[in-house]
Amino acid sequence: MTRKKRVLLLWWYTRRDLTAPIVKLLPDHSFTGLYYQDRSGEPEGEHVVEETIYWSDYNRPVDILNHVDPELLIFMGTESAKAVALRLSAAKKGIPCILIEHGIKNDLDWIKENPALNPGGDSGNILNRLLKKGSEVFKTLYFVMDGVKGYPASVKRSMLRMMYDLGTSPVELAMQNNQFGARWMDKYYLLAPFQYNWYKVRDGMPDELLTSVGNIFFDDFFQKYQHAAQEPAIITGEYALIIDQSIPEMSLKERMELYIRLLEKLTQAGLKMVIKLHPEDYANPELQEYKRRMPGVQWFEAADIVNLIYHCRNCFSFYSTLLIPAIYFKPVYIFDYFNIPVVRQWIEMDVVHAVRERDLSDLDLRKEAVMKNKEEFREMYLVHTDGKSGHRLQEDMFRILNQKELSPSV
Repeated sequence: MTRKKRVLLLWWYTRRDLTAPIVKLLPDHSFTGLYYQDRSGEPEGEHVVEETIYWSDYNRPVDILNHVDPELLIFMGTESAKAVALRLSAAKKGIPCILIEHGIKNDLDWIKENPALNPGGDSGNILNRLLKKGSEVFKTLYFVMDGVKGYPASVKRSMLRMMYDLGTSPVELAMQNNQFGARWMDKYYLLAPFQYNWYKVRDGMPDELLTSVGNIFFDDFFQKYQHAAQEPAIITGEYALIIDQSIPEMSLKERMELYIRLLEKLTQAGLKMVIKLHPEDYANPELQEYKRRMPGVQWFEAADIVNLIYHCRNCFSFYSTLLIPAIYFKPVYIFDYFNIPVVRQWIEMDVVHAVRERDLSDLDLRKEAVMKNKEEFREMYLVHTDGKSGHRLQEDMFRILNQKELSPSV
C-alpha cells in the first residue's frame, strides 16, 4: 500500500475550526500536528490531524523532519527560536514552508505598548530561566544550533541574538530587532491586505512573499450565508448576538457585568440576548454564576454561527476576526474601550457603531449601521466573499508542491 504524502502542521490543531479548513485542502496527504511543548500542555478534545508530536520529544529539528518526512510545512507563526530552527532545517532539505494566517493582527506599536498582549517571548528573563530551568534552555540552544548547521556565520549570529532577545524582550520587539531573510517563509498567505504592513514592519518582509487569496476560514460562512434564508432560525424572535471575546484588557467578571447592563437595555428594547462564547472560556467555572444572574439569555459554545448572525437584529463585541463577516452583513456595535487600532479603523470607516461608555449611556439601539463603504471594507478586510478562497489557496499550494520552490533568501 502506497504511503500517503505527509504535511507537518505547526498549528493549533486542537481548534477544529482553524485546522479542518486547511486539512481538507490536501485530501491526499496525511497531517502531523506539532504545537505543544509536551502532552501535558495539550487540552483534551478531538482533532482532525492523523498524528500529533511534541517539541520536547526531539533534540534536533532534523529528527522531527526525519520522523515525519513531510512534503510541506505549514506554520501559523514563527515567534519562537525552535520554529525558526525547524524552518532553516527544512530549507536545507528543500522542503517548502508556508505560513497561513489565522486571525487579526493589530498595529505593531500598539501591541508593543501593551505588555498583556506581548509577553516576554520564550518565558521571561533568560538569566532566571538558566537558574530555574537550565537544562531546558541548553536543550533549546542545542536544537537551535543544529538547525543553523551549514548556514553562514551571519545567520548563526542572528539566530543566537534572536533567541536571547526572545528570552529578555517582548516577542514582537525581539522579532523586529532580528530581521534576517533566512527565517522568512517561502510564502505568507494573509487574511487580507490590511495585514501586509505588520510583516513588512516587524519582519522586514519583501512584497513578493506576501499574498492574500481571501480568508479560507470564512469560506463555509459565505457559502452557508447564501442559503441561510432557507434554514429555520435557531432562535425565534428578535435578538442581539453577543460575539464574546476573551481579551487580556478585561476580565471575565468585567465582561459579564457589562453584559448584565446590556441585557437591561436590550430587554427594554424588546430584544433577547444570545451570547456566543469564545473557546477560551468554555470551561471557565465562573460562568455558572453569570448564567444564573442572566435568566433567559441563551449561551452557545459550538454553534451554527451563520444562522445566529443571519437571523439576529444586531451584533455586539469588542474585536474579533469573526466580526469581519458580521460587519459586512449586519449592524455591529463595538465596545470601544481600549483604543484598539483595527477597531478605530472600523469606526473611521463608518461601518460600526462605537459604544464608549462603560455604563452604556451612549448606546442608542434605534441606530442601524449603514455600510457606507462596503466595497472598501471588502477589499481591505475580506478580499473575496464567494466562499472560494480555499480553492485559490489549494491551487497555489499545488504549484508550490509541484515546483518545490524556495524563496531567494534561503
